[in-house]
Amino acid sequence: MATMPALLLLTSTSAHAVRGGDDARARPYVASLQSTGASGGGHFCGATLVAPRLLITAAHCVTGRRASEVRVHLGAEYLATGGEDHLVDRIDIHPEFDPATHAHDLAVITTRTGAAGPSAPVVTRAPGTGRLFVELLGWGRTCPWSSCRPSSHLQSIESRTVPASQCAGYLASGDLCAANPEGWQGPCYGDSGGPALDPAGRLAGVISRGPGGVNCGEAPSVLTSVGDHLPWLRSLGVR
Repeated sequence: MATMPALLLLTSTSAHAVRGGDDARARPYVASLQSTGASGGGHFCGATLVAPRLLITAAHCVTGRRASEVRVHLGAEYLATGGEDHLVDRIDIHPEFDPATHAHDLAVITTRTGAAGPSAPVVTRAPGTGRLFVELLGWGRTCPWSSCRPSSHLQSIESRTVPASQCAGYLASGDLCAANPEGWQGPCYGDSGGPALDPAGRLAGVISRGPGGVNCGEAPSVLTSVGDHLPWLRSLGVR
């Protein structure tokens, strides 16, 4: 079996706001996942509200975390102000998630209370082979260096899917390969789990990872395809 190269995981604790992105307006369905531990409530990943009590995120964001250790900060434009907070009731990780390759990098969070605002619609089928334009959103770092902090303002970048060959070696079944515009723009540490929205505003992908050995944004990144995981998502109440 071929070995996978080291992966650049885009959680804030593993090493990105969107690098090269623009300030975005608040979206009622875009969430920051924050720690409730003794170390404070720091942002570590993104998520997307898809029903009043259900959010989709990346499995690697919540693997090893208890529900009581995660808070959902929802619908804010700025990390420190606005939005609404929800405690987590349960976390369901995709049963085929592989921590080594990060195949099926998907999880569903159920909150204790329902959100006041609207949720994001979800794509209704797996993507075709053509190019898909996507908007990536997150509060991750805006530069790849350790001195950088998560962005205080929600960031957005326009990207598109590219042939799987451009993510060769770190793309798995059920994934999409997303371009890095201008050769340096893309998701960074802290953006994992956040949304990739199609032109109709539907959740088409979840920000997952990039290749190891390069700075964030300097190579195409991987999105977990929501459309390729619909049977499992629907079994948990996602419609």
